[in-house]
Parts: sequence; C-alpha cells; structure tokens
Amino acid sequence: MIRRPLRAAGRAVCVALLALPALAHDGPPYPILVDEQVAGWTLSVWADPDVGTGTFYYYVSAPPGQAADALRIQAISVPADGAAPQVTGQSEPAQAHEPFQHVGTLEFAYRGKWPTRFVILAGEAESMVLGELAFDLDVTPPGLGALDILWFAFPFLAIGGLWLRVLLGQRAHDRAHSHTPSIDP
Repeated sequence: MIRRPLRAAGRAVCVALLALPALAHDGPPYPILVDEQVAGWTLSVWADPDVGTGTFYYYVSAPPGQAADALRIQAISVPADGAAPQVTGQSEPAQAHEPFQHVGTLEFAYRGKWPTRFVILAGEAESMVLGELAFDLDVTPPGLGALDILWFAFPFLAIGGLWLRVLLGQRAHDRAHSHTPSIDP
C-alpha cells in the first residue's frame, strides 16, 4: 500500500529534476583569447556570440601604475561571406561585483563565421591604439538550435503516448469483454 505513494513521489521528484535545466540559459560564455599580451596589458576575452546580441566579457590585467578602467576594447566584426555590413561595439566598464572588468556587445545578423578584431584603446578619450587581437567567431542562434524542437515537444509527445496507451488498452479491454461467450441455461 505504501509503495504506490512512494513510487508517485519518486516520479514527481524525477520530473522536477528534469525541469531544472529549463531554468538555465543556452550556455556560458567561453574563452576565445586567453592571457594575450598587448603593450604590457594582459587581456582575456570570453564570448557568447549569439545571433542577435553577442556578448563579450573582457578580463584585463593592467601594468603597474595603470587602472584597468583606463582601457577600452573596440570589437569590429564582418561576416566571412560579406553578406552583411560590418558591426562595431565598444566595451563599457563592468559593475563592481563582476569578475570581468569590461563588457561589450555586437549585433550579429545571422549564423556563420564572423572574423572579429579587438582593438585595444587607451589614452585621452581612448584615442591611442595599443594593439589588436583577432579571432574567427562562430556565431550561432541562441538556445539549443535544432534540439529546441525536440526539447519543447517532449512533454506533448509523452502525453500523447500516454493517451494512446490508455486508448489502446481500453479498446483491448472492450474487445476482450465483448467476445466472451454467454452461457444460456
């Protein structure tokens, strides 16, 4: 008697655990340039290059006597196939509680390879170019891509499967009872 409620509770916990990934976004940013040296500065760039708004997180180590906020990074990207115009964005200082020092965005028009340059600027009004780094970004749609359809369709397919199982079970039950020979005395 106790087994049924325990099984039901176990199933409910499993379903709840399966729902936890739905709270997460499509994935964390990943490093594209790590500990690159530019004019005494050390720069690491992490990217989340999604179609639409792609986000870049800049980790900066300043040379002695310099502040990390005395620097700006300009991202410049154009698709490899040349089918869209160049996009440009400049970094902004991050919030004080963030682990990165700068954050920036680029508006990517579509999926594909986007060669991207990161121009490091300093000085008065960030007018002096300290150097440049480059990386070929693979811009992807936000979310899981083609797996989104399966992920979101699964609950409907599961309910449809249960409904079909009940329907076929009911038909089998009806057939079994309708063909029972009756004995007349």
